[in-house]
Amino acid sequence: MTPIELARAAWLGGDALRRRRLRFKRYTFGDQWGDMVLTNTDETMSELELLRRTGHHPTTCNMILPAVTAIVGHYRQKVLEKTNSASETAPAAMSGLETDCSTLQEFLISGCAIQRLSVENRDGTVRTWADMVSPARFFIDQAATVLPSHTRLIGRLHDMPLMHVLLKFAHGNRRKASRLRDIFDKEVPFPVMPGGVSHGIGQSFNDTIEFDKPSLPGTMRVVELWTLECGESTRCLDPDTGVVQEFPHDDDSLIRRNNRRRRKGQAPLQRRWSLLPKWRCRYITASGTVLDEFYADSHPFVFAFYPAIDGEI
Repeated sequence: MTPIELARAAWLGGDALRRRRLRFKRYTFGDQWGDMVLTNTDETMSELELLRRTGHHPTTCNMILPAVTAIVGHYRQKVLEKTNSASETAPAAMSGLETDCSTLQEFLISGCAIQRLSVENRDGTVRTWADMVSPARFFIDQAATVLPSHTRLIGRLHDMPLMHVLLKFAHGNRRKASRLRDIFDKEVPFPVMPGGVSHGIGQSFNDTIEFDKPSLPGTMRVVELWTLECGESTRCLDPDTGVVQEFPHDDDSLIRRNNRRRRKGQAPLQRRWSLLPKWRCRYITASGTVLDEFYADSHPFVFAFYPAIDGEI
């Protein structure tokens, strides 16, 4: 399977979880008569509409939202009580607290808590940031929902405007920026209107999300895919110092190092072939074009699911 096919298969595997999450979200925020039902005349309508047609006037006594709000508020208060130093009350720290509170709220509603870590300069200093990831845009292999250490595939969906695409993937290369602009023009069939009026402000753009199409106008769907792969490496032992180092398997500099050591009368490095797990990241368009890729020691996601039994969330 191609990388985009792997991502799509994992995305489709989470369809039932995403549909349950939307139902739980509706119930939490008061839409508790919105389930679709089939009538005796084979019509499909919401429970609310069916009850109204039969002369009933359903009411809602929402006991879910106050409980969720109380738990999140209690968490926020406990964290603030433990905050004493001025550095901990900095705007960045408060932003991190609100991100954690939003993640906790999501966990209480859907049983999913997902954040993405990144090292960036957002406020004049380079540090680690944690951003909340909506379960509506997240996908993962099934084994990881039971044991996170078994994760082999993980990723999320992005809606990126042209400026974001160029800043993130051009890497200071003008020719590559031109290529990215051409890809963007092909992937986004309608013109981008700078300063145009936004539609649906305050409405969710995750409820009807599709894998191949962006949810925001003037953006391109970019799939961030991380896969665990096995790569070759060479482990070298320095017999003089006892230090063990890891080198890429195709590193020709090891031969030159050993030649220099022999000329100096030193014992050569003892080499041993081995396999090393590595995470491979790809940013891919919906049509399968790879915008950027690289290797890393781990994926950047932190997640937790609330398992009931047999891995069910």
